[in-house]
Amino acid sequence: PLEDLMLEVLLKENVEAAIKRYREFNADPLNAYANRQWSLRLVGRRLMNAHKRFDDAIEIFKLNVAEHPRSDESLLMLANAYQRAGKRELAVKTYEAALQLNPQNWEAVDALRSLRAKSEGAATQKP
Repeated sequence: PLEDLMLEVLLKENVEAAIKRYREFNADPLNAYANRQWSLRLVGRRLMNAHKRFDDAIEIFKLNVAEHPRSDESLLMLANAYQRAGKRELAVKTYEAALQLNPQNWEAVDALRSLRAKSEGAATQKP
């Protein structure tokens, strides 16, 4: 599957090589009906969970958002990667973008609530 090919290239080389492999796969008419959005999500999640490579996961999720700009799920994955990488402001903006596409996305609502609560808690603890 595409996700295995991309992950293998990424771990042996770098994220740019994996994205190049994705574009080659995408250009092949035989792969016209492959679920590329799902594959990109799997690659990004494996990078975050198994390999703790958050910056690489962010690049994969950015590609997924570029390829599927109307997908709140793609934005949710990118926001989660930003959050796990400690990039709070980018996480908040991306969760908000996901909610613009789907105001009923409870995962984005919960994540924003949690991020804002942590931010408010940190602000009240400062002298």
